[in-house]
Amino acid sequence: RDLHLSIRRQRQMCIRDSSGDFTPDLPHCGCGDPQKATELRAAAWSQRWTRDAGEDEAILRTLRDLRACAQQQPPEEALTVEQVEAGIRRLHKRTGLGSDQWSPAQLLALPPQGLRELTALLRRCEAEVAWPPQLLHVWYILLLKVQGKDHPGEERPIGLLPLLCRAWTSARRAEPAAWCEARAGFWDAAVKGSSALRCAFLQSALDETSTATQTHAMSPFLDLAKFYDSIDLVGLAKVAVRLQY
Repeated sequence: RDLHLSIRRQRQMCIRDSSGDFTPDLPHCGCGDPQKATELRAAAWSQRWTRDAGEDEAILRTLRDLRACAQQQPPEEALTVEQVEAGIRRLHKRTGLGSDQWSPAQLLALPPQGLRELTALLRRCEAEVAWPPQLLHVWYILLLKVQGKDHPGEERPIGLLPLLCRAWTSARRAEPAAWCEARAGFWDAAVKGSSALRCAFLQSALDETSTATQTHAMSPFLDLAKFYDSIDLVGLAKVAVRLQY
């Protein structure tokens, strides 16, 4: 049903090409033909998501190196059933389903023995530093990001991880949170306890202080488009190892 509504929606979408320019001539509805709409979207997004063999091999080598490093530094404390159950409860109840088609409600309905077996599975994944092949499939949905009343907008790809991966991430959230807090720079506003309002207040205080002291103040504002899509995965992995993530 969701796929049918998506490709039949009478709106126009924009696709960015490799240079970052908009190509607004691609109709979202495919002239009212669902099959045509699907073909147009598949052709447009496959151009962005297709990498050459050399880049894939570099990423695979990096993943192998990351796995070797992680196996040398196992978790200090074993994952507990209580952590797993609490992690599942923190997940949004109406979250989109991934390729495993499990929902948080289904995992919470597991009997105590089922939660123990699930915890044992996640412990095994931690020891192997690998997910089972069935959990390596990520579904992507294309959500229309409205840019304004007169702008057709563009589609934003959202990846839906399998729920078991999300449950583990939620259960182990304390470790990365402590790592981030210990390594946050004085210049970094994207930290716990920060917000856009707090940043605005601090900037206003700086402006008022500059006015009172008759000095100059400058405030650059940057909005990075497609930031996460542009990250070099190999470079990110090397920095993560260097910072002992």
